[in-house]
Amino acid sequence: AELRSPMSNEPMGSRLTANVRARSTIEKLVRTGVLGGDKAERWLARLKDEEKVKAMRTRAEGGDAGAMRILGIWYHSGKHGLEQDDAAAYGWYKRGADLGEASCMWQVGQRLAVGYGVEQSITYGVMLVTQGAYGGSAGAADFLGKRFDRGHHGLPKDLAQAKAWYEKVASAKERDINAERIESAARRARELSNV
Repeated sequence: AELRSPMSNEPMGSRLTANVRARSTIEKLVRTGVLGGDKAERWLARLKDEEKVKAMRTRAEGGDAGAMRILGIWYHSGKHGLEQDDAAAYGWYKRGADLGEASCMWQVGQRLAVGYGVEQSITYGVMLVTQGAYGGSAGAADFLGKRFDRGHHGLPKDLAQAKAWYEKVASAKERDINAERIESAARRARELSNV
């Protein structure tokens, strides 16, 4: 079936192209307040997200490992107008890990250790997580505490090691896990003190 324009009913191709002029005009009308309402507010929010992502990407491409970590988080969770994309998240985390960013080392290491979206490499993954933990990542210390607690991912069950890593979670300089996980690690460290 031949495609036809919904406006003129003329034959048309199947390729869509961006109408830069229309977008620019709408953007200007929204920014100046000429257009208002819910749609204008959503448009403005999307523009702010685009600006935020562009600024963060510029920092990351300039070698800022912290910005690489943030882009990884945004791609992983689909925030600020970005599509959820684990491959892109991993790519940004990997670039940050290569620069020694502790949270990125944890993110890359745990994915490698469990084979999440990448080919599993337990040894390399645990090594990166350990580097991240020594670099101050609470998430990495928690990961190691749990693995020593249970004897997973090539680590022996060693409750003294588990307790030591759980205790490092609370004092980690990179609070890259939520408060519940930090409290859970502290609680488990206290339980292991009584063993």
